[in-house]
Amino acid sequence: TVNVTSGTAGGAGTEIPDAEIYYARTELTDANYEQEGSRSAVTLTDVGTVTVYFYAVNKNYKPAAGKETITISKADLDPASAGNSGKPAARSGLTYNGKNQKLLSAPAKLPDGCAKMQYRMSGASSWSNSIPAAVKAGTYTMEYRYVGDKNHKTSAAFRIKASIARAKITITAQDKTGPRETSIKKLTWKVTGAYVSGDNLGIKASTTAKKTSKPGKYKISVSWNKNPNYTATLKNAT
Repeated sequence: TVNVTSGTAGGAGTEIPDAEIYYARTELTDANYEQEGSRSAVTLTDVGTVTVYFYAVNKNYKPAAGKETITISKADLDPASAGNSGKPAARSGLTYNGKNQKLLSAPAKLPDGCAKMQYRMSGASSWSNSIPAAVKAGTYTMEYRYVGDKNHKTSAAFRIKASIARAKITITAQDKTGPRETSIKKLTWKVTGAYVSGDNLGIKASTTAKKTSKPGKYKISVSWNKNPNYTATLKNAT
């Protein structure tokens, strides 16, 4: 707020006590101060540089005109003003399903002076207005910031982590029976649990039985490629 309480007569250097002060955003003169000026002090609300003109009058003194150039800079944004409601949160219970999944929940409320949120994966150079998402199982480190409105600065970056758990599957070898002196039947298996069709598990089955083996029971074992999106339980057969 620009509020002048007295004025100085131009040239004479005489202060005008108890003056009536008129304010305007344009230059005031003896000819226009009553029409263009206002007795209310000028209040500035937005960032920028503004020149405020004033005109001081008292019937016992010569009038005085003046001006003030005011610069308003952006204010710091306070992320804490919204409390915990102003923070994004890691989504819980995420498990690999082969699809893109959002890793965070957006804040329920934005802090004062915040126009929007922005996010990025840690290490990325550019920011996005969209919440980060991922497909693969793992722990992800992200950054977020509060973008200030026209009168507030953008905040520093904050870090947050979220995880996508591995899907659980069971790989079960299937029993086989065959007569002696014949080729071992093709070994097979089945996959149960949260398996995503088309994913490569690199499953292989093997047995100690041979065409010439004596009658009896022989173990059929299964192995896999330890795909990082899964946790597997292996079950053998005979």
